[in-house]
Amino acid sequence: MFGNWFGKKQEIASEHPWAVATAQDNGMPLIIRYREVLPSFPRTQYPSMLAVQWRYESQDNGMPDAATEDRMDLLQDLLMPALEDSGNALLTAVVTGNCIRESQWYVRVMVESMKCVNQALAGQAPFPIEFMMEEDPAWAAYQQFVQ
Repeated sequence: MFGNWFGKKQEIASEHPWAVATAQDNGMPLIIRYREVLPSFPRTQYPSMLAVQWRYESQDNGMPDAATEDRMDLLQDLLMPALEDSGNALLTAVVTGNCIRESQWYVRVMVESMKCVNQALAGQAPFPIEFMMEEDPAWAAYQQFVQ
């Protein structure tokens, strides 16, 4: 189910490889994709973590159906160039399962990054997403994936 999605993202960032892991949350499978190797840059320039959460319905296993997954892929395809190519943010992890997908981005300046998000999503049908922001200069959220 996720092979195509993960494969597509691997091609986008092939010079900075991604790892895929599985886990469980309340008996439901989780698929965790995280940047195993980060580009070389001072992390202090990206002191805040922006989590983009998408809650969805699932029939039985906590994973999104094909139509929802397609919309999730579209969201990611819109955000990647808007945030990464502009140098405003770096996607570090995506966790899917138990009826939620969360993408974690480290950002330079939250206000500028949200402007990029709004520009990238302008003209699109609304996405059922929520944004959570927190200061994380030590990159603690990312460290939980690479330890």
